[in-house]
Amino acid sequence: MARRGQRLGLLAAAAGTIGAAVVALVLVIGLQQELASMRDALASRTTELGDLRAQVVSLEDQLGDQGPAAATTTRLTSLEDRVVALENATTAPAGAVHPVITARHFQLVDDQGQELAVLGVDQVGFPELRLVRGASPAHAAELVLGWTQHGPALRILDAAGNAPVFVGVTDRGPALTLNAPGDSGAGASLQVDGQGASTLALTDNDGLSHAALALYPAAGVSVPSLSFSRWTVFGHERLSLGYDTNGPQVVLSNLEDAPRIRLGFDQGNPSISVHDASATPRVEMVDTEEIVGLRLWDAAGQERAALLSNQEGSVLRVNDATQIRAALVSSPDGPVLLLNDAHGTPRTGLSFFEDAALEFYDDQGIARTALALSDAGSTLDFADERGIVRTTLTFTEEDGPALDLRDSQGTVRAELSFGASGGPGLDLRDAQGAMAATLSSSAAGRLLGLYDGENGRRMSLAINDGGAGLTIFDAQDTLRTHLGFLAEDLALWLADENKELRVIVGFDPNTLEPLFLTLDAEGNETWRSGSAAGA
Repeated sequence: MARRGQRLGLLAAAAGTIGAAVVALVLVIGLQQELASMRDALASRTTELGDLRAQVVSLEDQLGDQGPAAATTTRLTSLEDRVVALENATTAPAGAVHPVITARHFQLVDDQGQELAVLGVDQVGFPELRLVRGASPAHAAELVLGWTQHGPALRILDAAGNAPVFVGVTDRGPALTLNAPGDSGAGASLQVDGQGASTLALTDNDGLSHAALALYPAAGVSVPSLSFSRWTVFGHERLSLGYDTNGPQVVLSNLEDAPRIRLGFDQGNPSISVHDASATPRVEMVDTEEIVGLRLWDAAGQERAALLSNQEGSVLRVNDATQIRAALVSSPDGPVLLLNDAHGTPRTGLSFFEDAALEFYDDQGIARTALALSDAGSTLDFADERGIVRTTLTFTEEDGPALDLRDSQGTVRAELSFGASGGPGLDLRDAQGAMAATLSSSAAGRLLGLYDGENGRRMSLAINDGGAGLTIFDAQDTLRTHLGFLAEDLALWLADENKELRVIVGFDPNTLEPLFLTLDAEGNETWRSGSAAGA
């Protein structure tokens, strides 16, 4: 990591330095070309001027030896005029136009004749400027500014002919490349392709990229990406950190470069997903403002299981290829387990709210059978196709077993149970649920009661160890007539509306003769058969 950091630092520094050097070099080359042209023109005129001056000196010598002559004087004057003209030409103003120099090769050498710079045309026919520094041409480092088939390029070559630095245009766009000394492929490159993507890559000795920092255009904005790779003989694994349209993403890829794990955002919410070898998502963890959960898919991309949770509770659901087949729900009221058929319709439910309950549903999702267990006891309900409970079987420690039968409206019409006396009892009710008849048996005896629909009990028949009795009640549930045994003899009692006994018909226990007795409202005997009062 330290070497990569140093390499990135060197790359950034070199990029700035080389960029400035390229601009300056282009300006220098232009100035050098213009200066060379001016120097060549000046040298030619200086040479001509020297020749003319030599001729002037020679003529002056002749004039001094032979004396003035018209022809000689005229020639001297002409030569002096030409000298003046050449001197004026060599001191022409800066804006003057210079002659065009045409050539294929310019060479700059030092005092020993060693080549230092070459301006010419390369073997392909592109212009090239080559600056050389070294003990000999065979062991010289070079800076080459020229052209390739893709565009202009600047190369810095070491003494072995390798190019550790390259700045130019490639088939993918402008690029800056820094390589390790020698023929090693290790290095770094900065590339801008035709799509506007910028990439900084670090390579190993084999030229394989192990780290890359890129900037991609997406949806009108630049999206950064950082990736790390590990190469093997089977391929390379990759870890990338970047952005997509949903936000920052971390992606881990396998040897085939297929994404296997993603960590990032989905529509502004954090998400973690695990993918198979074909990049199909198989596991995803989501976290939104409303819900957090874990989802699992099959190879066809169908959701097969999900664990979701929010403030109201949690849900674990299991799917087949198309439908939810099982769901476990945890809510503030309690847990629920639902088992569905192939159409996704609930068919079995297990819950625990205040009571534990097991329910079975028909193909329409209507509960038809329910078993509940509470602290008081257990209950088994059977419902019709409308969901109306028609039969209920219960058991409690206090009352024992009981069976309720209901009509189509859900009204209890018959109850079979063990009453407080410990014996079985059967209650029959009318359509409004009012008691119509009751039949019970206990240690105290057997009892049959008949009721009207509005006023309650109207008749009862009881049998016990002492005998049997028939009791008739009025509309106010007041005992008015009783037929039974009195001291082992049959007797009939008649009472008024205040439950006061007024008439007794039976047998006299002393004489065993028939007895007819009447009483007043205070219970005083007013008449007795066979007595003086009766006579």
